[in-house]
Amino acid sequence: MKDKKRVGAPEAAVNADPFFEWVTVDSVRGVQRAAKSKGNTLDWKVTQRPGEPTSIEFRSTVEQTLITVVVVPTSDRPAAQSITVSNPDGGTLDENVWPALRLRGLLTEINEHLESPFLRYMAQRTGETGWADPFLATPRTGRKGRPDIEYAIWADRYVAAVEKTGGKPMPALIADFPGYTEKSIRQILYNARLKQRGLLTKSEPGKAGGDLTKKAIDLLTADGLPITSGGN
Repeated sequence: MKDKKRVGAPEAAVNADPFFEWVTVDSVRGVQRAAKSKGNTLDWKVTQRPGEPTSIEFRSTVEQTLITVVVVPTSDRPAAQSITVSNPDGGTLDENVWPALRLRGLLTEINEHLESPFLRYMAQRTGETGWADPFLATPRTGRKGRPDIEYAIWADRYVAAVEKTGGKPMPALIADFPGYTEKSIRQILYNARLKQRGLLTKSEPGKAGGDLTKKAIDLLTADGLPITSGGN
C-alpha cells in the first residue's frame, strides 16, 4: 500500500499558498496562479524521471533573453544544477544584454518560490526528503511570517531525535541537516514553543525533551506529512 503520509495534500498546499488559487471552469476545478501575486513573474515546471532526482525548472525572460535555472535536491538543501542563458528564437545572444540580466535578483526570486507550498507539494510527490525541508533557501529562524507548519516539521524532527538518541538530539540533528547550527536549531525550537504557536511542549529544566502538541499533529496530518516521533 502506498504511504499516503509522505505526499502533501494538494488542497492544503494551495490554500496555504499566496501564489496559487483554486478556480472552476466549465465545472472543472483546477489550480491557477493567483491574479495578484508576485508568482506571476516567474514560470516553473516540475520534472520527475525514473532513476533521477525530481527537478524544478525555472524560466524567466529578461531583455528578450531566456534564462533557465534547474534546481535539484542535495544533501544540504535544493540548489541550482544549471543556469542557461539563451535566445528564445534560437539565434545568437547580443553581448550587450549581459549587464541587464541581474542574475542575483532572479536567484533571490527563485529562493522565494522554493517556499511555495504548492510547488513543494508538486516536488514532494515522490517522497524525496530533499524537497520537504522548511527554511529551504535561507535558514534564518527569525524571519517574519513563516507558517506554523514549518516549525511543526522541525518540532517533530526534534522529538524524534530526542527519542532516538536517548536525550542528546543536537549532534544527530546537525549531522542529519547540514547547514544548521545548534544555535539556529535551538532558535527554531524556541519559536515552536512560543505560546502563540503552541507546537512543542516544554522540557524538564536542564533536559532535552518535549512533545508535539495536538496543533502540531493536526497541521502535519492536514498537509499529509509524516510524523516521525512518538513511535510513528
